[in-house]
Amino acid sequence: MKGSTFRRCGCRDEAGRPLKACPDLSKRGHGSWYYRADVGRDGTGKRREQRKGGFATKADADAALAAVLYSVSTGEHRHDGRLTLGAYLTSWLAAKEANGLLRRSTATGYRSHIDQDIVPKLGHVRLGDLRPEHVEQFLTDLTAKGRGATVVRRVHATLRSALADAKRKRLVTTNAAIDVELPTVNRAVPAPWSADELADFLDHAAGHRLGAIFEVLAFTGLRRGEACGLRWSDIDLDRGIVTIREALVVLPGDVGATVDGREVAQGGVGPVVVVVVEPA
Repeated sequence: MKGSTFRRCGCRDEAGRPLKACPDLSKRGHGSWYYRADVGRDGTGKRREQRKGGFATKADADAALAAVLYSVSTGEHRHDGRLTLGAYLTSWLAAKEANGLLRRSTATGYRSHIDQDIVPKLGHVRLGDLRPEHVEQFLTDLTAKGRGATVVRRVHATLRSALADAKRKRLVTTNAAIDVELPTVNRAVPAPWSADELADFLDHAAGHRLGAIFEVLAFTGLRRGEACGLRWSDIDLDRGIVTIREALVVLPGDVGATVDGREVAQGGVGPVVVVVVEPA
C-alpha cells in the first residue's frame, strides 16, 4: 500500500479559482497538511484512494497516514467513509430479506425500528463516525419520548445486530452499540390461574366458537400464533403429539405464517382436548 503527504491552502487567484501552486506554501504556518492513501480496491476492482487534511504539521499527517496504511494491511480499514448509517441499514435489511435470513415478522419489526426510530435520529451519521455516545443519547431520547424499556431494548438489538454485520464485513472497526447503558425492564410478576380457575373458564367457554382452541392452549402451552397455525395434519391423536409446523403472525395489512418445526412432547395433547378437537 502506498501513500503520501502534502501541504495545501485555500488561496485563490483574482478570478476566484483555487491556486494550483500557492507561492506562500513555503512559508511556515501557511495552509495545512494532508495525506493521500491507497486503500485497496472496491468490489469492481477499481483502486480506492482516501484523502484527509487539516493537520497542523507534516508529522501529524505522516502519523495519520501510517495509521491508515496499517489498518489497511491488517484488514481493519473502513472501506467507505462516506456511507451513512441510514444507507447502510437500508441495504443491510434488503440483503437479509433477499437471502431469506429473516422471518416476515422479524423483518417487519426491523423495518419499523429502522424507519421510525433509528434513521430519523441517526441516519445522517456516517457509519464510520458512529460512536457509543451517539447510541446512548439516541436510546435516552427514545425513553424520554415515552417508549417503554422493552421497546427501547428491541430497537437497540436491531441496531446492534446490523452493526455486528458491518464489523464482520470490516466496514467499521468497532460495534458502537455494544457496552451502552440500557433502560431497566421491570418485569411483571406472572399471576397464573389456579387449576380451579382454569376449569371454571373452560366450562364457561365450552359453548364458545373458540372453545376448542381454548382447550388446546390450556393443555399444551402453545403460543397463540402456534395454535392458530395448527392443521389437522399437525395433530397425532393416537400418540398425543402436536407438531408446530407454522405459526400465524399479524403483519401490517396481512397475516403471515412462519415455519418452526418443533414438537410438543408426548402427552401435550390431553384426553380432554382429544374429545374437543377430534373432527366428526
